[in-house]
Amino acid sequence: MHRILTTFVIFLICFLSASAHDRKFSFSAIPPQLLENSNSVIRMRETTIDIKSAGKAVMTVAYAVTILKENAVENAILFLGYNKFTSIRNLNGYVYDKNGEKVERIEREKFLDYSAISYFSTYEDN
Repeated sequence: MHRILTTFVIFLICFLSASAHDRKFSFSAIPPQLLENSNSVIRMRETTIDIKSAGKAVMTVAYAVTILKENAVENAILFLGYNKFTSIRNLNGYVYDKNGEKVERIEREKFLDYSAISYFSTYEDN
């Protein structure tokens, strides 16, 4: 029974991981009730952690948002933190049209790096 359950869980994880990359983000796929009085709709937010060893893990974050109104562009911003124990090694970004087709790849140079602490404080818990 334990072997069957483990196999099922592994299959489910593989299925969910594969299906996340095959999603289409067409505007017509958004349920109408989510469009009412909305400025944007979060289509997907996934965080996957792959533990490689006792001292190494890889975290993958996938985020997709549909902007419905011009004043909601800030909702498309994804914040990822890092410190001396973590680093960001790979960044990918894409812009899709209303049909869910890729129209632009966001180059690495367009990503911005901001400090999580203000410049006037001697200590912050960020």
